[in-house]
Amino acid sequence: MKKRIILFLLTSAFTTSLLFGQGGGKTFTPPTPAQAAANQVARLTKLLGLNSTQVTAATAIFTTSITANQGLQSNLQAARTQVQTDMQKTSPCASTPPACTITPPSPGSTLLPNSTIETDVKNIIAIETTMAMTSAWAQEQFYGILSSEQQTTYNTSRTPGPGGWGGGPGRGPMGPGPQGFRGGPR
Repeated sequence: MKKRIILFLLTSAFTTSLLFGQGGGKTFTPPTPAQAAANQVARLTKLLGLNSTQVTAATAIFTTSITANQGLQSNLQAARTQVQTDMQKTSPCASTPPACTITPPSPGSTLLPNSTIETDVKNIIAIETTMAMTSAWAQEQFYGILSSEQQTTYNTSRTPGPGGWGGGPGRGPMGPGPQGFRGGPR
């Protein structure tokens, strides 16, 4: 009888700890573009010592960029899903796998004449290019509002570390980073 009570208590304690570890049923809500921009500007303010005019300008710049890219992100996801769908229904090897030869396309050539997949991939490239251009525009605009001293600090904070652009020792995959920026020491 004592064994059953002890087993019940241990099982209850273990189950309770598992339930508390689940986060109480909370779901993650991604930040709005304004919140994401505010977070980014807060990190940059800490790194560069932005004044109030720069904070206002940077917030507007990054909110615009993030909003534009967030809209494109749903288009990108739909385009990637379309590639998967089209690959499943148009595979040239599906009907006769033994006779199919796999030859990747060379640069500048077409994948298949009038290929739906090629069109899908070009759509993905166009969306990703637009997103990259939007982010580059934001970086250019932000860089333009910085003083020369802040630009120097910004430039040195964006150099690769000992492991390159995302590796090496430190906290997480981005490395240690500068003081208070990208997971660096605080």
